[in-house]
This record gives sequence, structure tokens and C-alpha cells, in this order.
Amino acid sequence: MRDFNPFDKDISEINVSDLQKLIDNEVTEGWFVEYKEKFIENKKIAHSIAAFANSDGGWFIIGIKTDSQNRAVDISGFPKEDRDEPEQRITDIIKTGITPIPTFKTKLINTERNYFVLITYVERGLDSPYITQDGRIYRRVNTGKNPIPESDRYSIQKLFERRELLKQEISSYTNDIEDIQPDSSNVYLESFLMPKPFNSFSIKGFSSKGFCDKLIALRDTLTKKTKKSKLPYLSISSTDCSYTFMLRENPYDILKPYIKLVLSQNGNIKFSTVLSGFLFPSSNLPVEYANSDTFTKYSRYLIYLKDQIWILNAYNFMYAYSNAISLCRNIFDLIDYGDRIDCIFRVKQNTNITLFFDIPDFLDYIEKMGIPIIIRSTIDIPSLHDYIITVPDLSIDSEISFVYHIFKCLGIPWDMIFENVKSFPDYYIEQIEKYEKEQE
Repeated sequence: MRDFNPFDKDISEINVSDLQKLIDNEVTEGWFVEYKEKFIENKKIAHSIAAFANSDGGWFIIGIKTDSQNRAVDISGFPKEDRDEPEQRITDIIKTGITPIPTFKTKLINTERNYFVLITYVERGLDSPYITQDGRIYRRVNTGKNPIPESDRYSIQKLFERRELLKQEISSYTNDIEDIQPDSSNVYLESFLMPKPFNSFSIKGFSSKGFCDKLIALRDTLTKKTKKSKLPYLSISSTDCSYTFMLRENPYDILKPYIKLVLSQNGNIKFSTVLSGFLFPSSNLPVEYANSDTFTKYSRYLIYLKDQIWILNAYNFMYAYSNAISLCRNIFDLIDYGDRIDCIFRVKQNTNITLFFDIPDFLDYIEKMGIPIIIRSTIDIPSLHDYIITVPDLSIDSEISFVYHIFKCLGIPWDMIFENVKSFPDYYIEQIEKYEKEQE
């Protein structure tokens, strides 16, 4: 039995009257429910949460009194002054006491007596095993939790198999990229943003006219030529189970979007971003490079290369990629996706590439280390060992974190990334203002 819910509603909708159901229905502690009358030791809370994640999920409820048969008999609650921020405390316990962090939601309810009940719902973990800070793997056993003995290889192996199955499902999703492949491009970046846990989310009213109208309103807002404009030419099409967005630099280049994005009903987003640049040597040098003293000096190193190489301007990449993340951020704002997003990136190329920073420090790096040339046709970010990046949201901090990961895999050292990417938001604003002046 899975997905047991004693309240018959989402945790976000539970109110004080719903707590009475625990008593009226004689809900007993067991495989899916654990009661505590008050807060207990942090490590014991972590043990209980990890046990639910390693089993089939469940409800950890603080502020409920039980009888000798572990049935709920009183909504006793606890005074908030004892725990000023109960939700933050249990969040900290989970995040610091369990690896990896399981998926959970909390709800603090004020009773009529101004005492509080804290409900924590723990999802069945797909990224198992979930290991507590003391190095143990707990599982739910009837009304309690027990650590799995090291000699129980079968139970431990089944938890690892659950994680491998998750990897396979994510791999299948990220390899199905026909709908986002650019029509023609030497270099492009694939990105996959997935509400956690994978494939467990569903957008309410996804195929309804109401939701479609919201996306159209979003498009209209983002395409207005105001100082907040970021996405000048954005179109939307739909199928039964997805919406496709295409961003173009020119409204007439219908078949040449520089961003193709697909939103699925389960909240997953995948998109490709064309990484514009040019092949060197070239008789038609773009103006931005022809007028750059840094590139003029940099080209003296490039002429010794035997093969052509794709020059990718780091700042142009950040500008295009930020447009894509901005669209994703606005889409996620329309849906209640939860509190964490899993992310995977992949660089695809048909030729050798190198990043170019139009700053003197880049030349110093080249003199010391040589030209950072990427010759692999596919680069997965992160690596297979750390197969996923998890972020709490799509804030500017998360956006820059993505850029860090991507640039590192493209051969640029961390200190150079930090020194030049940390000012990216200001640079991006400057690019927006520049674009708006060109449109006036």
C-alpha cells in the first residue's frame, strides 16, 4: 500500500479541523504514520524521516498524543515559544542529517488553544538509500524504524536498485530530444529542468483553456518592448501533453529559433539553446571580434591550430542562456512545482570549440595554460558520478550556478569564472538596455 493519506487532501490544504480526522478515524501509528507529542532529539527525527523515505513514504506529526495502542487521542500541540520556527527546525534536521535530502513538505497548524501541530509529509524516495548522519540506513517497520543490518544485503541492494531505476528513467527522458534539436547548428546546449521527485508532479488543468491563456498572457508580457523585455520574439504551440516555445532573434526566421523549449504536463522542461559563434579562421570576422583588442591578440594563438575551431563568446552565451532560464522561471512561477528542481545539461557540437572572454585576464590564462579546446562531441553536466544538480528554485543565484558548472566543463578554471561571472546580472541589464535602444 502506497500514498496513504489520513487527511484525504494535499498537505497545503490541511487545516485545524482536519486534525480531528486522526482521532475520529482512529488513525494508528504504523507503516505510514508516526506521532510525537513534542519535539524529540534531532537525530531521532532524522531517523524517522529517512525511514519513511527508504520505505513507501509517510507522515511524521508532532503535537499529537496517543494511547497505549498508538492511536491518536488528543490534539495536544506544543507551544510555539518553545520552538520559534518549527518548520525551519525540521527542515534543517532533514537537510543536515540525511543524505541525499529526501523530498518532503511541512505544514504548521495553529490549534484553537494557540498550540501548534507540525505535519511533515515524506515522499517515497527514488534516490535511495537515504543515509543518516550516523551512517545508518533506516527503514519503516510497522510502528517504528530500524536500521538495516549490514548483513542484509538484499534489502540494501533493493534500495540501490530504486536509485538505478530513477537514473534510467531520467536518462530516457534526457535522451529523447528530437523535439528540441535545432534545425542546424554547430554548437548547442540541451537543458533539462525537472520538479523533484521525477515524474511525480502534474500541472493542474494543463490542457485547459485557462492554463493556455496564462501562457499566452506570459508570452505577451515577455514580448512587450519595455525595460523589462527579455524575450523579443516568442511563439507557442501545443499538443495533448506538451507546449512548445520557440524564441527567435528575427520574427521572420520561423525555422531558426535560437531557443526551443518543451513544457510537459508533469512539469518537466527541456530546451535547447543555440550557442552562436563563428568558425576561425574566417574571412568574415564578426564586428564584435574585429573591434576587440583582446581577440586580435588571442587570434595570434589560434593561427597555429591546424583545424577550424568554433569561437564561442562567453558573454553572448550567458545572454542567450539567461533568456532561456528567464522563460523557465516565469513558467515555474505559474505552477506550484514544489521546493526543488533537478537539473541536467548537455553540450552538443559538430566541431571543436573554445570559449572566449573579452578581458585581458583571459590572455594571461592562455599564456599560462594554452587554449581550452573541447573536442568531445557530447559533454554531460554534471558527470555520471554526480548525475544530477538540485536547486531550490530558478533564482539568479541558481542561474549563475548553472553557468559555473557549464563553463567548468568547457575548460575554464573556477577562479576565472568567479571573477567574471559574478558581475553577470549587471552585464545582462546592460545588454537589455542596449537592445531596447536598438529597437527604438
